[in-house]
Amino acid sequence: MYTIKPSTWIIILLVFLFNYALAQDTSLVSNEPVTQPNLPETPPKKQTLMEKMNQKGFFISGSAGFQLGYSYVSGIPKRMQPFTYQFTGDITFRYKDIIELPFSFVFSEQDRKFNQPFSQFGISPRYKWLTVHGGFRNISWSENSMAGHNMLMIGAEVNPSYFRGGILFGRLTRATIADTAKIDSLHLQTFVPSYKRLGLAIKLGAGTANNYVDLIYFRAWDKAKDSLFFSNDDGSKSLLPKSENAVFNIITSNKIGKYVTLKAEYALSTTNVDRTLPKSKDSADASYPKIAGILMKPNKSAIGGHSANAELSFQKDGWSTNAGFKLLTQNFNTFGAYFLQTNYYDVHVRQVIPLQNQKARLNINMQVSDDNLNRKKPFSTVRAIIQTGYDFNDMKFGISAQYVLAYTKQKGLTDSIKMSPFNDLMMNQMNHTFIVIPRYLIIKGPNTHMLMLSEVANLLTDLNKNTKDNTKFFNNVINLSYTLNLPLKYFSLTGSVYNTFVKNKFTAVSSYGVSVTTSESFAKNKVTISDAVAVTYSKMATVLNFNLNASYSPEKHHRIYLNNGLVYNRSGVATAPSFVELRGTFGYLYSF
Repeated sequence: MYTIKPSTWIIILLVFLFNYALAQDTSLVSNEPVTQPNLPETPPKKQTLMEKMNQKGFFISGSAGFQLGYSYVSGIPKRMQPFTYQFTGDITFRYKDIIELPFSFVFSEQDRKFNQPFSQFGISPRYKWLTVHGGFRNISWSENSMAGHNMLMIGAEVNPSYFRGGILFGRLTRATIADTAKIDSLHLQTFVPSYKRLGLAIKLGAGTANNYVDLIYFRAWDKAKDSLFFSNDDGSKSLLPKSENAVFNIITSNKIGKYVTLKAEYALSTTNVDRTLPKSKDSADASYPKIAGILMKPNKSAIGGHSANAELSFQKDGWSTNAGFKLLTQNFNTFGAYFLQTNYYDVHVRQVIPLQNQKARLNINMQVSDDNLNRKKPFSTVRAIIQTGYDFNDMKFGISAQYVLAYTKQKGLTDSIKMSPFNDLMMNQMNHTFIVIPRYLIIKGPNTHMLMLSEVANLLTDLNKNTKDNTKFFNNVINLSYTLNLPLKYFSLTGSVYNTFVKNKFTAVSSYGVSVTTSESFAKNKVTISDAVAVTYSKMATVLNFNLNASYSPEKHHRIYLNNGLVYNRSGVATAPSFVELRGTFGYLYSF
């Protein structure tokens, strides 16, 4: 039988007593009438420096603060450090609508065992149509080139009248190598070092917010004197190649009349996987698009590809229609994005139809995708999704209902796959999802009572006769909740009961639960106390979740907060451990 250590009870008790004392502190609230003595009229208050600056058009806004965190766990391995900290700031200096100078910074500790403290500083001042970037910035010009990759950069963007342009240069990734003195053997096996990677992005365009054409050129390359190696799972080492990448894309958006908009984009990319190899225009792979050599001279490791997408939309009087497609060939790549799904195409249509004087609407969405665009992989996966939904909202009553059909089918394309046992196990499944959420609202003066029921059912149907007996799956979740809101007393309460049922070939599990959440503000809204308790029971485990949060705002711009969370899991099976986990944060935030 699992027993909680005495030290665990002491820590839990101390945290609860501290929060209980804070919640019961009546010094912040007084029920006694307060009488003010007759005082002589005071002269007008002198203006502060900030008020004088505001009158002249100078404004400063933003926030800055810090947060301390703690964690304690018993019964399972630690999932985070016992102590963490973080300092953040987001400040903007502005002069009328002419100059804007935003500045942000983050300084925190991510993992004292493996990494150095994490710190990032960045600034993007703006003067009329000129914006200058410095430090760590996330700029997104296109999902196919400069796509929001975090970059230590210098750069500028301009938008005078109909001209649009920009240039960015900086470091996409810093050089990292494994420190064997600080990383254990498991992390060393999975650790992949990186070269210092530099990047350059240039944008030229013309137009307005609704009608424009942009040309973007992006180039990135690894820079290092020495070569790096990473460890394989079998203990051997492999060379990490130094790579380079270039992308060109054109983006256009056109508003046709009042209701129709057409957006389109095309991109061409080329990548030398190993940039140290000799370059020659005739040395690239046969599938390499020759036109990509215009962007960057290829070598024997060169790969290249295309990307294209377009969308046509219509909107009028609640009606909405969107139709579009997206495709990326297998070797399309950009170092300006963290992730791209390639060798892929997608076609979609979305329709919204207003009903009942626009109190209700009917939604119809259809989408088809394929992950083997060039048909060179041994098998392909085709996915089709059909979604229909009905939404109705009135003052007292509302309902939302949806049905989603997701169909997935894999197909072998080569004889080696068709004749192998793997072909008999390929996916051929239909996933049905039903969602119904009715709600009823009672309004009595300023107070409101709301009753809401939600049910989500999921059914998996397997059309493959070889696997259908083992993949049968049904899941149903029902939640009934009641919410009371008393705005004049700054109090709210939500209570709910719920049931989850999961069934497959091997087991059928049902769990039940109840939760209560309250929030109350007092002392002229300077103090807010909220708590949430949830208990879930099943044959597998009994789980208690408890959260107690408090915040105090002594003045308009200051806020002190304390958040505590407790998880008590008492396992009902021998193979899973019971455990207690306690987490909390204490922080201060100044906004202005």
